[in-house]
Amino acid sequence: MTPEFVFALDDSGPTAPILDKRGNFSKVAQPFTIIGGLAMNRVHVDVFTSRWNELRAEIQSALKCESLPALHARLMFGKSPEDRPKTYRERPNPYRRASAEQVIDWYLKGMEIIGSVTRQPLLIAA
Repeated sequence: MTPEFVFALDDSGPTAPILDKRGNFSKVAQPFTIIGGLAMNRVHVDVFTSRWNELRAEIQSALKCESLPALHARLMFGKSPEDRPKTYRERPNPYRRASAEQVIDWYLKGMEIIGSVTRQPLLIAA
């Protein structure tokens, strides 16, 4: 049996072009674009989803959110709440209520969850 994989891709960066038509750098607030990806054997999806949502529930409880919050680095970025965006999808950014220590803890937990699942054996049947 051939394993099935789930892929996730995401980008972070400006929506304006970084280079103008002449090849010169444009004046954008964030001059970097990052593209990240994750590939996971489908057999690990349920474990990943469970652990990821447990982290989201922990954050929801700590921030007293009405629903599970999205985990977006750009919403958590900054040493102080004032450094973070005020809104996300026309709603208040719940991460403005978090301390830098909480954010660091959530980042580390999220990275541990991703790392533990992506390092699992492929379970390829011969």
